[in-house]
Amino acid sequence: MKKIVIIDNDSVSVKALAEIVSKEGYAVFKAYDGIEGLETIRAHLPQVAIIDLFMPGIDGIRLCRYLKMYPEFEGTKVIALSPLTIQETREIMRIDADMYIAKGYIMDVANNVLRCLKLMENGTGNVSPENQMLGFEGRSPRMVVQELLDERRHYETIMHNVGDGIFEINAHDVVMYVNPAAQKILQKGEMQIIGHDVSDVLGKRYDGQFQEILQRLKTTKKAINIEMSLTYEKRTLDFNFANLIFDEQTYGGVLMIFQDVNYLTDRIRELTLLNDVGRVLTSTLDFNEVLHIVMSQIQRIMGVEAVSLLLVEKQTKDLIFEVALGMAGPSIKNKRLTSGKGIVGWVAKKGKPLLIPDVYADPRFDRSVDESTGFQTQSMICVPLKIRDEVIGVIQVINHANDEPFNEDNMYLLSSISMYASIAIEHANLYQELHDKKR
Repeated sequence: MKKIVIIDNDSVSVKALAEIVSKEGYAVFKAYDGIEGLETIRAHLPQVAIIDLFMPGIDGIRLCRYLKMYPEFEGTKVIALSPLTIQETREIMRIDADMYIAKGYIMDVANNVLRCLKLMENGTGNVSPENQMLGFEGRSPRMVVQELLDERRHYETIMHNVGDGIFEINAHDVVMYVNPAAQKILQKGEMQIIGHDVSDVLGKRYDGQFQEILQRLKTTKKAINIEMSLTYEKRTLDFNFANLIFDEQTYGGVLMIFQDVNYLTDRIRELTLLNDVGRVLTSTLDFNEVLHIVMSQIQRIMGVEAVSLLLVEKQTKDLIFEVALGMAGPSIKNKRLTSGKGIVGWVAKKGKPLLIPDVYADPRFDRSVDESTGFQTQSMICVPLKIRDEVIGVIQVINHANDEPFNEDNMYLLSSISMYASIAIEHANLYQELHDKKR
């Protein structure tokens, strides 16, 4: 027995149509809004979904798009019920339905539905264009309808393109709308969000926090905003919740707007860490201790697999590994690199920082260190150490511990640390020279 879902917020029409269709031997499931319709389709995977295009919450236009876009609904054909002309209907549809039926007297709609079902059984590929659009004869466009459609497109364009993430949540805490920005921030697809409880979308670990906020929004008798921040997948998100209060103080749900502010928290954290680095570096004037403090702080702050500091030998301009932390550190300590050789040599010679996301794709990369140590370099940042515009060395960091390539923010942070380090090294050098003269 073929399964059919009928979705319309007009309950009288749904029940009447369901009764007529079921008499023809179809198993009919009823739904009275878009959310319930999506849940019913997910539960039963019907052969046909009969959908009213205009419903509160998830309307039939979006529901049709979901059914045509996502593989999980591949076996479901769509019959769209429209109160508009066929031209207006086609104009607002992003993705075509399989067939269209004009809304009107229930018996006319029922007869056209049965006719569509019979045609579908024979394959929609053989259906002529005139038989795909039934009951629209004699309908003419109305100005008010065009104005409403223009307003709808305007609203959808704004919501679609706004940079903040947006959820519209109904009175039962189910997500009815999500914009592309929210999908990108949460790294979830539309079908992983739409029709699901907001706590399930964000993870059960936040269930208590969200339930408390949603309960406050439900029980208040006036429109209010609540703000909160939380850590989601290692990122900081700022949330703003606004309850939707309709006529007679009826709670209609929540509009949730959020943005990824991780870059702000990162900047604050980095400024704090830079301040700590500066304080620690100025706490000693021992040259070797300064170098080791610099490198251990960099490894801790940036979370890298390996970090090394190479100093330029004044006579030869060769680079010598003075400090090396990481798996290969002991084997490369005091190792000498020929002046100008490799990425490190290029940085020392040019006095400019380099960010290399994939070192093996860069012709300047010297593979000899990897080959001699067995260490696998993937990505790298090198920044020069300068004192009064003279390059005295190079700081090199290798491989993020989380396997992600380095980015411009990482290079900016390392360059900032290198400035502190250069000042500390210069002070240590001056102190050492003064101490030696007194002997």
